[in-house]
Amino acid sequence: MTRRVVGLRFLTKKPLTKEPLGRQLLTYLFERYPEIKPEYTSFYDPVNVPITDVESALEYWWKGDFYARRRSNPKGDWSSGIDIKQNSRFNIDLTWSKKIPWYEIFCEIQKILTPYHAHIHLFTPTEKEIGYERGLSAYCNFRNSLVGVKIEREGIHDLGWANYFGGHFLEILPPLDAIRDAGAQVIPQGDGYIIRFSDDIADMLTGFESFDQHRTAVKALFPAGTFQPYTND
Repeated sequence: MTRRVVGLRFLTKKPLTKEPLGRQLLTYLFERYPEIKPEYTSFYDPVNVPITDVESALEYWWKGDFYARRRSNPKGDWSSGIDIKQNSRFNIDLTWSKKIPWYEIFCEIQKILTPYHAHIHLFTPTEKEIGYERGLSAYCNFRNSLVGVKIEREGIHDLGWANYFGGHFLEILPPLDAIRDAGAQVIPQGDGYIIRFSDDIADMLTGFESFDQHRTAVKALFPAGTFQPYTND
């Protein structure tokens, strides 16, 4: 990956692919943030069926795994699905643009989905290089979508620039003061907390090393086994 891509990831116990939640989420995003709405969908490649409005998106959304694409800037993909443990996932991956209110969008989706875990992260070539040095598979898992059953079995892939912990994931959250002392912000949100590493996600473009040091310090506060190790095994 050489592009700078913003990834938003959400895991919820709510039935995302059913009424009324899916419709509520799509309607809100289409109306409030049309600059990131999906433009094409399909059940298989090529993804070339035009999405003209919420109803045309819902025709594919209700089928289970949903996949859609934007060809306009910011370019990228939308996806949603459900795993065997009935964990719903929702992901957006779009090329970086300073014009998009990324953190605002992240928080608003969180309010709708009330996830138990979520994150938003700006992936850069710098992190890709460092991640590959530490462990290719671990980095790729972090870059890819969240799958609830896999995370609960193997551990969280990693921490992003901002991370939401709610529901049963509150049980593993370290003392809030310790998180702050390790260099992160703790922001109450819904029934949980957002752990954020700076005021602006754009800081990831020039300050990855500082972010990574604070991320390592915060991760060390969590119970053993919370995060997947950097390994290629």
